[in-house]
Amino acid sequence: MIITRIQSENFLKYRNLDLRDLPEKGLITVGGANESGKTSIGETLCFGLFGRTFTLDLLDPRKLIRWGAARCSVMVEFKGRDGSLYEVTRYLDDEGGYGARLLKSEEGIVLAKGPDDVDKRLRELNGFGYDEFIESFYLAQRELTTPHPHSHTIKVMAGIAPLTAVGEELKEANQKEENIVDSTGKDFQEVAKRYHDLEINEKWMPALKKSRVRLDEARKGKAKALSDLEVGASLYEETAPVVWKSQRMAKLLFGLSIVAFTFAALFWVVWGTLALMPESPQAVALADWLQASMPGWDAGFRSALQPLAWIGTAAFALSLFGVWRMNRRAEQARRQAVLVADDLKKAGLELAAAVPSLPKAVAKFFRKRGVEAVEHDYHDLLQDIGAVQQSVRELTAQPAQVRDVTDRIDVEIGQQTEEIGQRLDVLDKEIRHEAKRLKHAEGLKTIQVNLNRKLRDHQHRIKVNETAISLLDAASHHLSHRFNQEVLMLAGEALPVFTQGRYKHLKIDENLDVRVFSNEKRDFMDFDETSSGTQRQIMLSLRLAMTQELIKNIEAGRQFIFFDEPFAFFDQERIRNTLEQLPHISKDITQIWLVAQEFPEGTVADYRIECRQDLEALTLP
Repeated sequence: MIITRIQSENFLKYRNLDLRDLPEKGLITVGGANESGKTSIGETLCFGLFGRTFTLDLLDPRKLIRWGAARCSVMVEFKGRDGSLYEVTRYLDDEGGYGARLLKSEEGIVLAKGPDDVDKRLRELNGFGYDEFIESFYLAQRELTTPHPHSHTIKVMAGIAPLTAVGEELKEANQKEENIVDSTGKDFQEVAKRYHDLEINEKWMPALKKSRVRLDEARKGKAKALSDLEVGASLYEETAPVVWKSQRMAKLLFGLSIVAFTFAALFWVVWGTLALMPESPQAVALADWLQASMPGWDAGFRSALQPLAWIGTAAFALSLFGVWRMNRRAEQARRQAVLVADDLKKAGLELAAAVPSLPKAVAKFFRKRGVEAVEHDYHDLLQDIGAVQQSVRELTAQPAQVRDVTDRIDVEIGQQTEEIGQRLDVLDKEIRHEAKRLKHAEGLKTIQVNLNRKLRDHQHRIKVNETAISLLDAASHHLSHRFNQEVLMLAGEALPVFTQGRYKHLKIDENLDVRVFSNEKRDFMDFDETSSGTQRQIMLSLRLAMTQELIKNIEAGRQFIFFDEPFAFFDQERIRNTLEQLPHISKDITQIWLVAQEFPEGTVADYRIECRQDLEALTLP
């Protein structure tokens, strides 16, 4: 940054100040007695660039506005590091009104308006702000001391400000991450406690479902047994009388078949003897006997013997068929009776089974709920079932007996089914309740998984940030060490020039504490062992060295520097020597402003400003 013009109205001492056509290279001197307005020029420049001065700020704007005026303005024109001309203007009134504008002079383009935007854009254009400016390019009227080693300015000069800024951001990010980890950890513990309080037993739901399946199968089995028994009992009531009737008919037909067989055999024997062996003694004897027993039989009965034989044979055959048919019907009924007996047996088994056995945990659960199995005495009924079952199998049981046993079984199994239904209702309610608990537990598990993942992610970020911080610290340490070495080298180049070769070497530690090598003592001396004039020469060398480092690190290009009374403790010889050497110290610092009450005779200035106590307006050239 090179200053090309400074203009102000009613700012500090001057009603009007206008310094134009300032040289971009060379020495600009500002001379005059005390309270002649020399410092006002430096503070005007400082206010125009940064909105504040070294000695005054905006807390009381009346101190900046010239006595008797209501408002003031300051305009500074400068050439930026890009080579373009810029114009920054600031306005201030006694009521606290404050405005600013940044203009690109050659094109007339307004780049920013308002103090904050202007300050931000200026920092982007020039690469530095007020703090860096005060500690480098602007040496106000004060003791020349080394900056704090950990100040922002030194970090900018050393080129570690971005690293430090990133490191601070990472530390802040880590603090936030640690807060999140702490909060997430507490959330995780809370969720874990809530999950623990649920006391989830992973075996409980399977036991409930298994018990429900058993009870439901038992209820269905009992219902089927009752249904089958009811059908069988009804069938037995219908078929038993038919069977018994069929058995009687079979016996009757069997007797008829014997009679028919006897008569058919008799007729066939008589017919065969008489018709087939008429001459045989048996036939003659038989004919004689028949004639004697039935006179005239031969005329009416001989011809009927064969048909009667056939009729007897047919009667015999029909009787046998009837017996077969009745026996077949009885056999079918017997098979059905066996089925009915099996139904009775199954019903008896279902009755004896009562409520099926359940897992211990479920049985204990039912006891706590007051749903316990009722003990029933089925001994007599089971005996009756056995007896009737055997009678049914033998087709000797009376339908009334079967119906009586069936009704008794129906009552008892119906009671068992009702008890099973009660247990199923309780189980269904518990299963629904447990399902809700498991769903809630699963939700808590999901939350725990997500929180655990979140914890790992943030802990990983912390580790990554810590690694980055460590790397940044190492890089900053390296750059700081290099900065110290380069400052030491640059200061060592300027020091012999300013001290006329009496002091040539410096030592600077990490805290920027300075020791100087004395040619006379042949050893390094502490800084406070030197004279005040030498101390200022040393500090001037050191300041110039750090300023050059700042210019290099921010790539500022050609730069101005402003010295306000830097030679307060210098003798004339030191002042003359310093003035001769200043323009040649750095190729980057080309515009040098120097404020002093008086300058040694023969001082050559490229732009000379003379201030007087009685001047209210100063316009040059």
